[in-house]
Parts: sequence; C-alpha cells; structure tokens
Amino acid sequence: MRTLAIRRTAAIKAVVLKLSTAVLAACLLALVTLDFLQVVLRYLFGAGWPWAGDLSIVLILMLAWVGAGHLWLLGGHIAVDLTAGNRRLFRYLQILFGLAVVGGGLVLLPMTVETMSAYGAIDLPALPLPASVKYLPVAVGTLYLVAAASLVLVSDFAARRG
Repeated sequence: MRTLAIRRTAAIKAVVLKLSTAVLAACLLALVTLDFLQVVLRYLFGAGWPWAGDLSIVLILMLAWVGAGHLWLLGGHIAVDLTAGNRRLFRYLQILFGLAVVGGGLVLLPMTVETMSAYGAIDLPALPLPASVKYLPVAVGTLYLVAAASLVLVSDFAARRG
C-alpha cells in the first residue's frame, strides 16, 4: 500500500511538473517575443502596441507565481539551503514551510478573488479587458503553490509512513 501511494504521488508530481514546465516555457517565449517585437516596432518604425505593457505584466506575474509552485515541487525552496546536510532539520523545516505555504495560500486566495472582483469593473487602458486580468496569475499561482506544497507533504508522509 505504501509503495503504491509513493508511486502515485510521484506520477502526479511528474505530470504536474511537465505541465508547469510547458506553461512556464510558453509564458517566457511569449514575453521575449512580445518585448522583442515591441522594441523593433518602437525603434525602427516609431510605432508600437499600447497593450504590450499590460500583457507583459501578466506574463511576468505568471512566470513568478507558476514558477514558485514549480520550484516547490522540485524541492528548490529555502529549506534546502538552510539545513546544509542536516536531514532531520530538513524534514522538520520542510513540514513547517509546507504547512505555512498551504495556510498562507488559503488565506491569500480569497483576498485575491476579492481584489479581482473589485477590479472587475475597471477596464485596462489599452485592452478591452477588465483590470482584474492582472490578478489572475496570482490566483492561479496561489492555487498551484498550495497544491504543490500539499502534494509534497502527502508524498513525504507516504514515504515516511510504514
């Protein structure tokens, strides 16, 4: 039973990491392409897209928030650097930080939704979209980070149990 739980969480982790890698790669490619084209248009033709700045902000936020969950699943968070090889301290910090991320994310998510609803009536200056779009990456990233921390906690519990 323990081995099955470990294999399942490892399989879920692998699929989620592949998906987030694709999302991060697409966001980075879109951001670099958009900014490159914006520079070419501005300096060669004296023109540009007024909406490019708003889209760049959304892409940067998506990179940051999805990247946080991605790093958490990879184990690239602060507990790794603080422990310097002390396995027991690492386990305790991993549990503590994991619970803090889950708790903090569950507090942040309703605030993000409330902020999105407050900005829903305001349009972006250059795009016919509500300004709440800028907060969508925060909501998505928070959900992903909470899910990633939860998955790591569950997989660690399954690995230690037995």
